[in-house]
Amino acid sequence: SGPAARARPAIEPIGTPRLRAMRAPHARLWRLARAEVGVLADDAAYIDFARTILEQAARHIAAIHDGSVPYAADAAFATADSPVLARAARVAAYRDDGWFRPVIAVLLPLACVAPGTAKSAPSQSLAMALGHAVETIPTPESLLALRTALAQVRHAGIRKKLERNLKPAERALAERPDIAWRVG
Repeated sequence: SGPAARARPAIEPIGTPRLRAMRAPHARLWRLARAEVGVLADDAAYIDFARTILEQAARHIAAIHDGSVPYAADAAFATADSPVLARAARVAAYRDDGWFRPVIAVLLPLACVAPGTAKSAPSQSLAMALGHAVETIPTPESLLALRTALAQVRHAGIRKKLERNLKPAERALAERPDIAWRVG
């Protein structure tokens, strides 16, 4: 209210800072995530923890797919586990740890698709959390895992959310020229 509010145009020009911020409301969160990852990346105990939980998660999801663990839609992991696993994935990607490459290649694609022909997924929350993790701090291998997941996912909602992560992940990988050369 007041003269300043009345002077503002009804439709703001596209380049205004307010509209740029509205187009990327999560940008601030990603900057915070990268800062958090930088701190955790130097903590040897956290790195051991991250490796352990990501490798266990990959083995668990692979066991669901090979039939040794019964499949139940969206029950592979607790919803609260997803952000923990995604944070561990961001730290491993930030460090570009060699052990992370085969883990993400299994974990992300298999979290997105049910064994058999069902359109459900073992863990929607993990699939989306890992998609955000790849978008935030991609590696060539995690970007390939995201593309693989998109090629095989049957759940329309998961597909839609992961498609939103692909282009930003490609742009973010271009900002990491030290590892982007591995894209093949």
